[in-house]
Amino acid sequence: MLLLLTDDSVSRIRQANRVFWVEVTALLVALTTTTILIFSYGASPGTALPSYSFLPFALLIWSALRLGPRTTALACLTFSLVALWFDTSFVAAGTGDGLADVGALGVFLLIATVSALSSAAVIAESRSDTERLAESERKLREVMKLAPIGIYVADKEKYSFTNPAGAKIVGLSSPEEIVGKSVMSFYPPEGQAAAQQRIDSLVDEGSGSRPRMVNTVVDADGNRRVVEAMATAIRWEGRSSFLVMVNDISGRKQAEDAMMRAQKMEAVGQLSGGIAHDFNNILGIIIGNLELVQDMAADRPEISERIELALKSVNRGASITHKLLSFSRQKTQATKLTSLNAIIDNMQELISRSLTAAITVENRLADNLWMVDVDPGEFQDALINLALNARDAMPEGGSLVIAAENTKLDAEYVKLNPLAREGEFVMISVADTGVGMEPDVVDKIFEPFFSTKGEGKGSGLGLSMVYGFVQRSGGHIKVETHPGKGATFRIYLPRARRTVAEASPKAQTPVAMLRGTETILIVDDEADFTDIAAHNLGFLGYTVLSASNGSEALEILRTNPYIDLLFSDVVMPGGQDGYQLAVEAHKMFPELKILLTSGYTQRREHSTSGDETFIAKLASELLSKPYNRRQLAGAIRRALDAGG
Repeated sequence: MLLLLTDDSVSRIRQANRVFWVEVTALLVALTTTTILIFSYGASPGTALPSYSFLPFALLIWSALRLGPRTTALACLTFSLVALWFDTSFVAAGTGDGLADVGALGVFLLIATVSALSSAAVIAESRSDTERLAESERKLREVMKLAPIGIYVADKEKYSFTNPAGAKIVGLSSPEEIVGKSVMSFYPPEGQAAAQQRIDSLVDEGSGSRPRMVNTVVDADGNRRVVEAMATAIRWEGRSSFLVMVNDISGRKQAEDAMMRAQKMEAVGQLSGGIAHDFNNILGIIIGNLELVQDMAADRPEISERIELALKSVNRGASITHKLLSFSRQKTQATKLTSLNAIIDNMQELISRSLTAAITVENRLADNLWMVDVDPGEFQDALINLALNARDAMPEGGSLVIAAENTKLDAEYVKLNPLAREGEFVMISVADTGVGMEPDVVDKIFEPFFSTKGEGKGSGLGLSMVYGFVQRSGGHIKVETHPGKGATFRIYLPRARRTVAEASPKAQTPVAMLRGTETILIVDDEADFTDIAAHNLGFLGYTVLSASNGSEALEILRTNPYIDLLFSDVVMPGGQDGYQLAVEAHKMFPELKILLTSGYTQRREHSTSGDETFIAKLASELLSKPYNRRQLAGAIRRALDAGG
């Protein structure tokens, strides 16, 4: 490893070396001087040692404390040599016995040397332990600074350390901003008592750890984040503390929650579609019978009036099931290349009239907005529903801003929003300054019949229809809201790829009470529905046969090859639905005209083997239940008159 030293580092090293050698020289001079004094002036036989005779001990101990074992050994050697030289010099000169006999001097020097070297060794070991601990702590700090997860060290009261990742998790730019803060600084109020109890318990134990757990923290901007944390008790800077490793899983949790919501919405959609199918069958039977009674009571205006009221109520019920199906349906019925700017501009007056005078409406539409391939009517319904939702969130008035712009969704966005996909989109946002929503409300707002309004103030299907439209259009919807801070709904619709020529709509024959004389085979497992359809078609001049399932229908077709039209429900028991029956019948009789009907508009063309073009044509011409006599007449006539 290459070690690079700056000029400043080299200067400090040189200064430290100079100080060291000055101290060593001063020590040796002091030892020599005090030894000379002892043996020159205080070493007469029979006299007491002067008080400064113990000064070498103090110098040796200082050496042990300050300069370490090696320098202390040098000091002891110097002291011993000078002492022995002087003592020998006194004896040789005949001035006396020196400090004492040789044995006494040896004991004196041995005690001084052993004491000094022992002290130096103990101090060096202690210093080495301290230095190793300090070095270990320094290395630990360096490692923790580089860690990709947040690491925090704290005692019961305040933080002592964190790393850059830890600062980022709580929305701060520097770790130093956290040091000294209360350990409760980043816990939400409702979680502080439990968190403090866990911390106190861990620090008091002084050892052990706590299992991984998921917590909610509040960052410096007040945003809540979901983190995964694991804590252990440690000693830090001489205090009982704890170390906690934190991984911010807000993105992962958001993705998991989004996926769970998507699965829930799919399940609710399937349930809603099934319920709507059953209700449509019931409503269709009611409509058919009411129309029959209306024919019978044509000369009784008081009865006809009551029947008309009943039909209006049934149609209201059909409208509700239509909304349910709009939520559950997977494909749009009629799309076209659409300029959303034009629609939003044209709807501004309508939206303003739908709101209160205390709400201001502003459009912020980007120029050169991409075209989208959607059902314009459904987009208008979605925009109106979002505007009405905003109105209800601003009972005291406020501001509604509708914006549109081109945008691109990248892989990072899709990672956090699993229902989205990468690509180019037109983003439409509807932002209000209303009361906002709690997180638990946001999780449910797109569910059918969920509403925060009082009883009788809404069907709870408005936002469900918005959700269904966005899903069918291949888009994505996202809600951003906080209590008291309003809400913003962002709809992402994919940029259209087909040309204007490809998107030109086909001309449609107006629905009329058209008649005919052809033979029609009705297939439906609902006997009452079959009866009503047969009666209406007979009234229109057709010859009618009926079957209750696919197998029975195929047998009738084999024995009656003159049948002109197969009119079948889609959802039937027995393992063969309307699409599968249509494929079999088409193979047997390629010239046979086929019309399907259903109260559940979720398409099944991908679950059926056969000619995809043929299946797609059947799906596009499907007659939705409930239908009235006029709608039935028009659909039957168009099917019979269509080309092969």
